[in-house]
Amino acid sequence: MSTRVIWAVLTGLAVMVAGEFPWSILVAVNFRHPGSPPWAVLAMALYLTLYWRYLNGWGWPAKNAQSRRDRFRARGLPARVWLWAMASGILAVAAAVLLQGAYGRLVRLPASAVPDFSRYPWFTVLAAMLMAGMVSGIAEEAGFRGYMQSAIERQHGPVAAIAIVSLVFAAIHFSHGVSATLPRVPYLLAISVIYGAITYRTGSILPALVIHGGGDALEYLIAWRWGVPRAASLIWQSGPDAAFWRDLGIGALLGVAAVLAGRGLTRKEALVIARPSQ
Repeated sequence: MSTRVIWAVLTGLAVMVAGEFPWSILVAVNFRHPGSPPWAVLAMALYLTLYWRYLNGWGWPAKNAQSRRDRFRARGLPARVWLWAMASGILAVAAAVLLQGAYGRLVRLPASAVPDFSRYPWFTVLAAMLMAGMVSGIAEEAGFRGYMQSAIERQHGPVAAIAIVSLVFAAIHFSHGVSATLPRVPYLLAISVIYGAITYRTGSILPALVIHGGGDALEYLIAWRWGVPRAASLIWQSGPDAAFWRDLGIGALLGVAAVLAGRGLTRKEALVIARPSQ
């Protein structure tokens, strides 16, 4: 791996940490007192505004403002590009989720733990979960598909860039533990490839950011409201049932639909008429 690739990876990780770490501190302090209003959400919203503006070229030093803006890639897009990017991205993520369900019938996936939020007001939990989705969407897309992928693309092209970024994206999730992450690596790689491809095709992180942040927030809210579903038995034990074939079949169909929708994205068109987001 070249020095420039290593530098791109380290820079992207630093951007991600700079976006996510303050939220982990703020929400931990806020949730120490169950009766406290969700002041951490307001504080993080202010921080994210400054974080976004700085990555997009605002502030000191002015001499690298354009470089920061170019690597961030938070470019505005025309409605047509937005439409195809969101359609292909949502279809692809839905396909990955369903195929993950079928995969979970082949390999035992560890159950996710859901914290007990019963002591906290519902509006505090709701605000925190929406902000958590926003933080992960902004920080991870800025770091991975923005600063990291853009730099590697210029040196080695999109295929190598998306592959390297996806490997790093999967690797950082091992901070949750090897046993909790290893079975989920195929899903993490697939999701990262989806976000990376959309970003490359549109020349902007915005569609992937919206899908990523919205998807994470929705996942948190579903787990909070209905809990984590019990894992079904492996097909090696009970045989493939209707649910297994449903997830496999519909997931495959949605994957094909995502590819077809993605053909509506013309990278040249997106780059020519995209306008920088200030």
